[in-house]
Amino acid sequence: MYKRAAINLELLWIYILSVIVFIITPGPVIALILKNTSSGGFKKAFWTILGTDFGSLILISFALLGILGIFNISNDFFTIFSFCGAVFIFFLGLRGLVADIGKNSANIAPKAKGAFSAGFILTVSNPKEIIFIMTFLPQFTQILPDLHASLALLVALWVGLDIFVLCAFSFGASKIKALESYSRYIGLLSDVILMFVGILGVAFYWGDFWAFVF
Repeated sequence: MYKRAAINLELLWIYILSVIVFIITPGPVIALILKNTSSGGFKKAFWTILGTDFGSLILISFALLGILGIFNISNDFFTIFSFCGAVFIFFLGLRGLVADIGKNSANIAPKAKGAFSAGFILTVSNPKEIIFIMTFLPQFTQILPDLHASLALLVALWVGLDIFVLCAFSFGASKIKALESYSRYIGLLSDVILMFVGILGVAFYWGDFWAFVF
């Protein structure tokens, strides 16, 4: 007779709460979503969220390969990727800052393709998420008796929670009337945050990057 696999509910709830805290922690993704919500409404932010989640799936795939011992991330690869990602994040913020200073961001028409690609590239340019996932997921692989089933459940929950929480955040923000009035300032602040995150990343990996190059 078929016996249904038992789920460790306590571990499951700890995982769900941990993922939600990770998602809502302020960072470059939240800054970009808030900027696109204020300038283009929920529709533009929704495409940004889809882009970030598609990028997360790519990173999660690499992390899973590492957890299963199929793929190893070398220190040199991680250093180069991290440095280049930090540079990209800085220029993403700089480009937005120049654009927002030159025109009123409230009048910028939302472009789904651009919002999706911006969210995707911003996410994949942050390889530190791979390391986080590789150290975070193994703590919850006992949710189900089978390792592969546990990993599949963990990934599905991660993506589902990411989309739901970010969409709820963006939709709620889009209903705030004052947000539209201050959209230009929100855009400028988001651009500065992206630049700041990029500068921190460049500063952190500067020595290792040039040591590898030379």
